[in-house]
Amino acid sequence: MRLTDMDVADAVAARLQSRFESNGQNIRVVTWSALNPQVFQNLQFHKIVIWVLLFFLITVAAFGVLSALYMLVLDKRREISILKALGASDHAVARVFIFAGVIIGSLGMVFGQGIGMLMSFVLRAYSFPLDPEVYIINRLPVSIQFTNIAMISLTTVILCILATLFPALKAARARPVEGFLEKKSL
Repeated sequence: MRLTDMDVADAVAARLQSRFESNGQNIRVVTWSALNPQVFQNLQFHKIVIWVLLFFLITVAAFGVLSALYMLVLDKRREISILKALGASDHAVARVFIFAGVIIGSLGMVFGQGIGMLMSFVLRAYSFPLDPEVYIINRLPVSIQFTNIAMISLTTVILCILATLFPALKAARARPVEGFLEKKSL
């Protein structure tokens, strides 16, 4: 029996099994997931590996935010000194750089999630064909789960906030006189 929604296969199998048993028929109902448990173990393992790789990819992007902000702090020492000389507190200077990092990280997350979602919708709309004799199914299933998207977004924002802390603290700890004493090289 082929179903349109593979996620309900276990429930349909249980209903069929109970119906056969209630009618006194000795028929065993088995889903293809029960026949191929190693496939699902592989899929679960791949899902974990993809999460780990995605985490490392986001971490590398967060280091990109960190290095960009650190270079910005080094480049804007004179402006930071002027702000401090005018009475800006360490917290106010740190907030400026944390805000800049969050904006950079959020824009990167929005563009990345947008491209990923667009590719997922296109893949779902035009379906990637598979050989059903080899893969049991005739097309690549695409499942867009908004909880996963939210978790990825949250992880990205948290890592970007963490990445902004070092440059923001570096800017906040700068003494006003340091920016005025350095020479600008062209």
